[in-house]
Amino acid sequence: MRLIERTEPGAFIWQSKNVTMRSMNAYYLQSFGVMGQFSENISIDKVNFAPDPKSGRSTASFADFVQMSGVKGKVSITRSVFDGPHDDPINIHGTYLEVVGQPGPNTLTLAYEHPQTAGFPQFTPGDEVEFTTKRTMVPPADAHAKVTAVDGPSGMDHDKPLTTMTVTFDRPVPAGVETGGTVVENITATPSVVISGNVFRNVPTRGVLVTTRKPVLITGNRFDGMSMASIYVSADAYQWYESRPVADLTIRGNSFTRPTGPVIFVEPTNQVIDPANPVHHNISVDHNAFDIGDVTVVNAKSVGGFGFTGNTVRRLDGPNHPPYTSPLFVFHGSSGIRIAHNHYDKGLNTAVVSD
Repeated sequence: MRLIERTEPGAFIWQSKNVTMRSMNAYYLQSFGVMGQFSENISIDKVNFAPDPKSGRSTASFADFVQMSGVKGKVSITRSVFDGPHDDPINIHGTYLEVVGQPGPNTLTLAYEHPQTAGFPQFTPGDEVEFTTKRTMVPPADAHAKVTAVDGPSGMDHDKPLTTMTVTFDRPVPAGVETGGTVVENITATPSVVISGNVFRNVPTRGVLVTTRKPVLITGNRFDGMSMASIYVSADAYQWYESRPVADLTIRGNSFTRPTGPVIFVEPTNQVIDPANPVHHNISVDHNAFDIGDVTVVNAKSVGGFGFTGNTVRRLDGPNHPPYTSPLFVFHGSSGIRIAHNHYDKGLNTAVVSD
C-alpha cells in the first residue's frame, strides 16, 4: 500500500545556516519529508504538512514529515499542521557510530551500523565527541575528546567507503572504549528545540521523537489520535542508532486526545539498568490535558528526575467503558520521581509501577 524505500527527501537542508520555511503547503514530499542534516538554526513556521484536500489523497509523505539529524544551534517548529504522514511527524536526533577498530592510541575506526545510513560525514576537526557504553547507554569516566582529523565519506562522492571512517582525537582513547561495545556521538552537532502551537493528527506512528542534550520545550500543541506514543524519547544504540540522552525536557500546556498508550514514552536501549546511573535526566510534564481511554499516561525507563505536576487527566465514563486496568504511571530503573497537584476524573487506576 506504500513505497517503503526512502530513496530521497522531499526537501534537503544540508550544511546550511539560518534556514526558515514559513507559510507553505507541503502537499506532497515524495518518499521522505524535510530532512535537515549538519546545518545550524532551522525554523519551520506555519507550514501545512497535509495532502491537498482536492487531491483525494490521504498522505503527503511516505516517511517522516520532518527529520533533523546532527543539527546544531536551534530547531524551532511552530504553528504548523502535521496530518497523515506514513511515519513520525517530527524526529530530532543525532547518530551513534559504533567503534569497529582502533588503528592507533588516538584513533578509532567508526561505522554506521544501520543499513539505511551511509555516505555522509559525521565529524569535522574541532567537534567534541562523547563515548557511550552500549550496554548501559552511559558514558565511561573521562568520556569526551575533540576531533583533530577525519578520513571518511564526504557526502558528495563515492571515492571512499560510505559506512566507515577513521577519526583522530586530541587525546588517547579513554579506557573502557571497546570494539563492538562502544558508540561515539558528535555532541557539537546537537540543538536546542522548541515545538510549539502545532497540530498532529491522522498519524499511524509516534507524534514527536526527540533526543538532544540541549533544552527542549514542547508546548501548546494538540495531539489527536496518535496510533503510538504521542511523545517518544529513546537514545538507541541497537537498531536505528539515533543518539543522545535528554538532559532538560519540558512538556507543558499540550492537549492529548484519544491517544494510544503510553502517551509519553521514555525508552532508551540500555541492556543494563541502574537507577543510580540513568540515561535521561530532568524531564518535566506540567499543566497538560490528557483525555484518554484505558491507556498509560507515562511509561519511563532509566530517568533521573521526572516531574508530573499540575496536569488534568480525564477518562471516559459510562456503560460502554469497562473498568480501567492500565496504570497511569509506569517507571522502571528511575529515580527522583515527583507526581503532585494533578486533577483526575473518572474511574482511574493511578498506580505507579516502579522497579
